Amino acid sequence: MWRGCWPISFEVETSRLSPKLGMSLTRRITNVQIISIMESTLVTKQAEMAALCRQFGVSRLDVFGSAAVGGFAPTTSDYDFIAGFSAQSDVSMARRFLGFSDALEALLGRKVDLMTDRRIENPFQRAAVDSSRRTVYVESPSETSV
Repeated sequence: MWRGCWPISFEVETSRLSPKLGMSLTRRITNVQIISIMESTLVTKQAEMAALCRQFGVSRLDVFGSAAVGGFAPTTSDYDFIAGFSAQSDVSMARRFLGFSDALEALLGRKVDLMTDRRIENPFQRAAVDSSRRTVYVESPSETSV
């Protein structure tokens, strides 16, 4: 994920910010820093999370909520994930789900709320989740054939 500073500028009409001014003033703002929204731990631990996904048969992992779109509070927030599991006959879905959840918590050092797509039946909750959903991992075609 890219972090840095875009060389952009824009104008702010200050009379809209403070109606008491009574006149329209324009101020130019330059070099606005654009910062990555996704919580930084997810970016730095991406390779380890991909390894866990492969270990537990996760075909897709998405994050949503504050860790995906900003507002993540390191002292109080948890991570909200949606996992899609591939079909594996040697280990039960329950064991993979619980094991993956525990492994993510251990890796990230924070509580993890893990769900699957099938559990989101409420259309309002589905819309709220989808509006902030960001992909963390997708199984590649070469991994699928292994």
